[in-house]
Amino acid sequence: MVWPAPLDIPSIQMSQVSQSQQPQAIVVLGGGRRRGALESSTYGYQDLSKDSLERVRYAAKLAQQTHLPILITGGMPDQVSQQDQAEAKVMAQVLKEEFHQETQWVEDQSATTQENAAFSARLLKQQGITRIFLVTHFWHMPRAQKIFEKEGLQVVAAPHGFENSDALTPLDFYPGNIYKTRQIWHEVMGMFWYSIRY
Repeated sequence: MVWPAPLDIPSIQMSQVSQSQQPQAIVVLGGGRRRGALESSTYGYQDLSKDSLERVRYAAKLAQQTHLPILITGGMPDQVSQQDQAEAKVMAQVLKEEFHQETQWVEDQSATTQENAAFSARLLKQQGITRIFLVTHFWHMPRAQKIFEKEGLQVVAAPHGFENSDALTPLDFYPGNIYKTRQIWHEVMGMFWYSIRY
C-alpha cells in the first residue's frame, strides 16, 4: 500500500494556530523493547524495538523544532524478570544518550494504550498541560488519538512511519508480511474493543 508523505506538522501548527491553542508538550507512546540485547549493556541488556526507536527519533526531531518538553509513556506488559525495565525508561535513556534530548516525564506503569492515555493525562494535568503533540505510528494513531482525547487532552497528531513509492518493485508482490499483517489485525481488534469498552 502506498501512503502519502507526512506533513511538516510543527511548521504548520506553530504558524497557523493561535498561541492559546498550541501544544504544550510532546507525548511519545512506547512501541516495545527487546530483552536480552547483548550488544546493549548501557541499557541493561535491553534495547528498543524498531517501532520504539522510530518514535523516539521522530520525537527528538519534533522537540528540536518546537522546544517543548517530552513525556514518554510505556510500562512492562511483557515483564518476565526483575531485571526488565519499563520501555519508557529505556526510551528515555536512548533519547538522552543518542539524540541528546532530555525527557521531562517518564510514565512507566501503563500496559495498554488506554492506560498510556489515562496515566499521561493525569501527569500532564497536574502541570496545567492539556494540549499535546501525540507521537506514534500512523497505523496506531486513530485509536491512540481517540483515547487520549477521551481523557480530556487536545491532541495534535504527529504520526510517522509512512511509506511512499513512486514505482513498484518485484518485492511489492512478494506474498505475505507477517509483521504488517499483525499490525493491521491488532489495530482492527483494538478499535473494535475500544469502541465497546471506552
